[in-house]
Amino acid sequence: MTAAVVCAGVIVFAGLLRVQAAPGDPVSLWSNQVTPAVINMGDPQSLELGLKFRTTTTGDVTGVKFYKSSGNLGEHIGNLWDTNGNNLATVTFTDESASGWQTATFEYPVRIAADTTYVVSYFAPQGNFSMDSGYFATSSHTNGPLTALQDGIDGANGVYAYNGSSTYPANPSSSDNYWVDVVFVPQHVKAPVNLKAEQSEQSIHLNWSADLSSVTASKYVVLRDDVEIGEVEGTVFEYLDATSLQPGVTYTYAVKAVDADDVATGPSNSITMTYIAANPSVKVIDSANVITDPEWFRQVYDDGVRLYVMHSTAWGTCTPWYNTQNQLGMALDAGLKIAVYTRDPNCWENGILAAGPYKDKLQFFALDAETDPGVPITRQMVDGVKSLNVRPVIYSGSGMWGGIQGATANDFADVPLWDTDTSYADYEYWQPNYLSPNPVRYGGWNTPNTMRIGVQQEFEYELRGVYVDLNSFDASFLTVGETPVEPPQDPETPVTPTVPVAPIVAGGSSSGSMSSTSSQTKSSIDRSAQLGGSVAQGATNEVTSDPAVQSTQNVIDSEQANATKDTAKIDEQPTEENDLKFSSFVIAGAGVVAVIVIVAVLVFRRI
Repeated sequence: MTAAVVCAGVIVFAGLLRVQAAPGDPVSLWSNQVTPAVINMGDPQSLELGLKFRTTTTGDVTGVKFYKSSGNLGEHIGNLWDTNGNNLATVTFTDESASGWQTATFEYPVRIAADTTYVVSYFAPQGNFSMDSGYFATSSHTNGPLTALQDGIDGANGVYAYNGSSTYPANPSSSDNYWVDVVFVPQHVKAPVNLKAEQSEQSIHLNWSADLSSVTASKYVVLRDDVEIGEVEGTVFEYLDATSLQPGVTYTYAVKAVDADDVATGPSNSITMTYIAANPSVKVIDSANVITDPEWFRQVYDDGVRLYVMHSTAWGTCTPWYNTQNQLGMALDAGLKIAVYTRDPNCWENGILAAGPYKDKLQFFALDAETDPGVPITRQMVDGVKSLNVRPVIYSGSGMWGGIQGATANDFADVPLWDTDTSYADYEYWQPNYLSPNPVRYGGWNTPNTMRIGVQQEFEYELRGVYVDLNSFDASFLTVGETPVEPPQDPETPVTPTVPVAPIVAGGSSSGSMSSTSSQTKSSIDRSAQLGGSVAQGATNEVTSDPAVQSTQNVIDSEQANATKDTAKIDEQPTEENDLKFSSFVIAGAGVVAVIVIVAVLVFRRI
């Protein structure tokens, strides 16, 4: 027993995929008014008689026809084959007339492809068939989309097989027409359906679906306000309109399908969309805090923040921070873009490597040029960042760039400057409000009289219980891919650094502690103690049983405490005196060690 399964208009029958025929006008190669030259060849042997044909369009073969002589008796069977001899459908003729054209319909129509050769045949158990000799020797026969092939196009036409039962007719004749025919329903391309539109960045994104009963379109034509604005291939079902869109203007879209003969359908359903000018600014968080809750990142994303910039080494050192990868992973998972920086620009290499598997997702690495520690940016640093395939950006606090860089302030015209100094641009209209950032001026490079890539909006603003610096960037500055990346492991579990923990010095000496010589030192130490490992109102320091990680955190805590204690001593004692006392201590210590070594050697020799 043969089973059939019907699903969404598609029928799977006897292992073949068959599609129910859509309503249409059936067509055959010959009309029922045409008669053969020889009605009865007088051959009484049992045989299968066939014809090779093609169609110019996809459609459904619904049945088989043949011309019957009065002597062509017995039970006739009609068949459809591919040229490999696979039977695609079969049917037994019933209710035949004594002679003339006979038609039988398949139980299920068979969808056939355009420009592909098929064979239609019928079985005559008592012979006495009709025939025109040499019919296909010099020409094909065409009616509408159907063509019976001339000899030589795909082998010989007019094929047969003598056999006691129905079989594939593989033997070539002498271009003979045995007057067997098909019933074919052409399928035409139909207009697409379910057209939808949404604004995406600074464009309108359209998408639609093909009508399930339609043949594949050659292409789709997109209309805006009844004017063609573009086209895509028939296998593509979306279009991005970014052509001269005007804010506040409402546009009406529709899509037409076009077939292989370049005939277009009517329009799809129409859709209207009012274009809203996109705000070119994007909100940015700059933070050195411990954040353990992935939900925090999702919440700030909902607040409109799109870039998370973090300090990636243990504060005041070049040691990769143990929690860098966790926090970058959580930020990416929430849909944020990421970037990193280190307060000491000498730590650029470990600062980038601390990102681990997320290095290729970094928007940039910020070389931080501030009075604490007051390290000038060098060309070696910039080139070093580039060598790791990360974009270098220079950050400088308001008014600090020229003072720190001195004569080299104009030597970095190829590096964008992220600066809080707005004195060179007209920002009188700008109100610093992170919930609704105004457009940020963008374009220009790292020279004193050009615009900056970002403008600091707030310092140490409390965002969902965490103190952060809030900035605004022009969205066009963010170019790395949009796809979020899953964290390498449970974000609640701190990641042990996989990069070298020793400071890497590039372009200058590494500064392992806060500067102790400038008037800004004390406030900087206070800020680093606040940002290096504390979270206000709702975020807590992580605790881990990993000895290596705990040791790193202990070093950070110890250095911060010592830095705070040393601040008072710095205020009371000149730097030169501190240096002298420290040097004397080192020399005295070295002398003691030397004496111990000499005594040990003498004792050893005596023994």
